[in-house]
Amino acid sequence: MKGRSLAVRRIFGTMFPSFKKIKRWAGSHYALSRQYHRWRLNREANKPGDPVIVYQMGKVASTAIVEAIHAGRPDLPVYHVHFLTDEGVADALSRLRRFKKSFNANFWCLYESDYVLRNVLTLPADRRLKIVTLFREPVARTISSFFYNIKQYMPDFDRTPMGDASLMQTLEKCYLEDFIEHDYSLNWFDNELKRTFGVDVYQRKFDPDKGYAIIKDVSVDVLVLKLERLKDCARIAFREFLDIPEFDLSRANTSEDQPYHEYYRKFIDEVKLPGRYLEKMYDSRYMRHFYSCQEIAAYREKWERD
Repeated sequence: MKGRSLAVRRIFGTMFPSFKKIKRWAGSHYALSRQYHRWRLNREANKPGDPVIVYQMGKVASTAIVEAIHAGRPDLPVYHVHFLTDEGVADALSRLRRFKKSFNANFWCLYESDYVLRNVLTLPADRRLKIVTLFREPVARTISSFFYNIKQYMPDFDRTPMGDASLMQTLEKCYLEDFIEHDYSLNWFDNELKRTFGVDVYQRKFDPDKGYAIIKDVSVDVLVLKLERLKDCARIAFREFLDIPEFDLSRANTSEDQPYHEYYRKFIDEVKLPGRYLEKMYDSRYMRHFYSCQEIAAYREKWERD
């Protein structure tokens, strides 16, 4: 009997691939991707709870947050976006069109932003929006995004042997001179959250050691989370904000899962960045608001050239 049930599971596993496999397969084709995300978003809209929008800059653990909210509160409709302003959507579209090979797989971000703008932000006043937004030390976030998009800037980077002494110099030059996201983290809260919902995070106190803050505004509630403190504060923050008793934050979309992982780790370990670049990043209002003087000094020491 046990052998038979195992055989049945294998047959059904072949006939009905996993949810992640379906998502990956749909992402390879524009029409399939659109249909898949339409079905997924309509399913979310039928849930009874107040809508939750995970709305934050890219490469800050948003996928893991979305999955954990789904698991902890399956009654809540959850949406995942990086941009809701006209400028943000237009910029994302232009990038995806330029990087044609990744358009289908990343199309969801455009479709979901459009869906949220048309269907979620226009909900009646009795459906109070909950916004979850994370931030991250900007140099680490920018490097992570650079490697996530590395094939668009250096298509043959992985053909260079890891031991080649010139490899890190070439990657550093491309990162500093060609990559276009260095100001992205510093301006995201003003360009997106403030312009979309009128919430100015810089007008609200933030305790760098606590790692999170809850802002209750006129029409929305906002949970602001610091990535570097997430493991320490996530359970407390999500219990307070969304009444999730056990918030289980699993890994999702980490660099270890990517083919560029070894190059990324070597870059992180060896790169030393110019002082003028670090001054721009670490003297910003963003860093002074969210990070302590001791944290900023430690980051400078980590990245700065002798």
